[in-house]
Amino acid sequence: RGPGGEIGKLRAALQAILRASSVVVNGSYAYISAGRLNCTGSALEVFGISTPTSPTNVASKTFTGTTRGQMAFGNNTIYIAGGDVVSFDVTDPANPGNPTYVVVDDITRGATVSGSYLYVADDDDSVDIYSVSTPTSPSLVSEGLANTDDVVVSGGKVYTVGGSGNELRFA
Repeated sequence: RGPGGEIGKLRAALQAILRASSVVVNGSYAYISAGRLNCTGSALEVFGISTPTSPTNVASKTFTGTTRGQMAFGNNTIYIAGGDVVSFDVTDPANPGNPTYVVVDDITRGATVSGSYLYVADDDDSVDIYSVSTPTSPSLVSEGLANTDDVVVSGGKVYTVGGSGNELRFA
């Protein structure tokens, strides 16, 4: 909607505290990855949006690292792809767990969750697949799918985009 609608009010609330870079909505909560203004570090901001005209900041959790990448949600966990991948248990959205860091070999560009797996597109143009059946201890299970800038999983297929011809592929 326009600047005076629900989006405008959420934008005004965000501008007061942070520089947002990515958002995921699940149920009545919006999870926002952001660089904090006038201080170092990044933050996961949680907004209650059950009343869209009056979004409410219900939680904030700071972490080290970048917020440039995309966010993904799965199994009550938020994943933020930036430098490394940062995850937060959001079983209780008003009290996110401490950050867990998945160290990757390059800067991450995109992420998606399907079932118990986290798919991460990174700067070396590949997709790394992590088991997140234990979200606080992700483990690498596969590397590959070269020439990839972003990744989505749908209907049991992995779709990637990127490469020199910017082609869409699936595996």
